[in-house]
Amino acid sequence: MDIQNATAQPAGLPTGARVLVTGGHGFIGRHLVAAILRTPGVALTIADRRATGPMGVAVDLTHRESVRAGLGGGRFDFIFHCAGVIDQGVRPGLYEAQWAAHGLATLHLAEEVAGTTSRLVQIGSNAEYGAAPCPQAPDGPACPNSAYGASKLAATAIVRAKCSSEGLRAVVVRPFLVYGEGQAAKTFLGLAVEAARKRSEFPTSPGGQTRDFVPVDWVVRDLLRAATDDSAVGRVVNSCTGHETTLRDVLAMLTKLAPGFQAAFGAVPYRATELMRSAGVPYTPVSEEEARRRLELFLSDQICL
Repeated sequence: MDIQNATAQPAGLPTGARVLVTGGHGFIGRHLVAAILRTPGVALTIADRRATGPMGVAVDLTHRESVRAGLGGGRFDFIFHCAGVIDQGVRPGLYEAQWAAHGLATLHLAEEVAGTTSRLVQIGSNAEYGAAPCPQAPDGPACPNSAYGASKLAATAIVRAKCSSEGLRAVVVRPFLVYGEGQAAKTFLGLAVEAARKRSEFPTSPGGQTRDFVPVDWVVRDLLRAATDDSAVGRVVNSCTGHETTLRDVLAMLTKLAPGFQAAFGAVPYRATELMRSAGVPYTPVSEEEARRRLELFLSDQICL
């Protein structure tokens, strides 16, 4: 089954819209680009370091001169800022690198497009909430405990400050744990699914962490909705289901789907930056039954590949 089309497709953008997507070759970016291209007459530009082809513009957002050279003078109706580097590690120099990838890049983009775009949709992250109590609401506390979370929160602060002081029309959408076709192989789900296919043992932590698993097509739906929602301007919204699932429960689903697969709980310690609970207050509510059904359907299809 095509998971991307398992539910109704998200509403598109206005016909003939001029759209810029940064990071269009990333996981969320690729799915977003595919949805945007279903809009009749859309004029799409994809900007990132690897951009090629007629729609591509090679831009290094961490360098102001590159942003100006690649995007200067361009006018867009909608900009989706998906570019970034997810790194939950702990090592010297990581805060500086993550600040450049998120805070500095967002600042350069926001300053270059100020006054030339109708709406900027900034892709945030649930890592901005960090250890904040669940359910994590956009108007609640943010307690990031990693370089990645801190840098994404800084990017959010830049966008919202420019909304307040300079009239930038922007919204921040914070996806939670996104999954779907084309996800990175070294994510928790990617590694667990691969072990389940091989019916092999899977070394893992005790599995007590909870996550709010959200399908990538639902994230795309929320991004497109936020782009045309005037009430969202200047706000932060969550792209999530609102329901917590333990990693242990996910591995139990895989054990049921793939007899012979075995999770070795406790073989891996929790990371220093491990979030033990993560679930948000959703922009688009969904029932717990539907959220679980989608996750089980995805895992089943992945095992059968």
